[in-house]
Amino acid sequence: MKMLVSYLMLISGIILSAGACSPINEPQQIEEQTPAPDPEPDTDSQPTGEKILVVYFSCTNTTKGIAERIVEVSNAATWRIEPEVAYTSADLNYNNSSSRANREQNDPSARPAIKGHCDNLAAYDVVFLGYPIWWGKAPKVIFTFLENHDLAGKTIVPFCTSHSSGIGSSDTDLHRLAGDAEWKPGRRFKGNESKETIEEWIKTTLTKE
Repeated sequence: MKMLVSYLMLISGIILSAGACSPINEPQQIEEQTPAPDPEPDTDSQPTGEKILVVYFSCTNTTKGIAERIVEVSNAATWRIEPEVAYTSADLNYNNSSSRANREQNDPSARPAIKGHCDNLAAYDVVFLGYPIWWGKAPKVIFTFLENHDLAGKTIVPFCTSHSSGIGSSDTDLHRLAGDAEWKPGRRFKGNESKETIEEWIKTTLTKE
């Protein structure tokens, strides 16, 4: 009888041991399963993935700050428009009707000379064009840039900075100077605009419908 009991206990032990080693309890079996395929991407709204250049003019570095945030969130390249003759504080005194900026803004033919030429412009698809608002308009140095560069086939996204004025017609006034480009609606920013606001604006502006 004792031998029978011992035999039955041995058989039970073997069964329990086999159950403990069953693949059902091994997490490796779950990890090795073929994962489900990723869902198909939504093709109705996809970022363009185009190469971006930020071109800007800034006297007081306010527009420069916004340009740098655009570069930071879009991994864009940058090119700064610099006049051959830099603007002084006196040049920018809007209370003086004879100041340089006042004279240029009141002269339809004014085209302040700029330093250099953006030679690798052809390598980019999208150009963010930044400037301060001077008396409700874009500075004439922006006109100089547009008339001296070929922007045909590119997408241009204007942006501006000001203490209080909106973008007004400053961007649409520029369209005739690069008529073969696609112009996106421009936007005015405060000098301390958040990175998050700029990032959302870029995402919305450069998303395919």
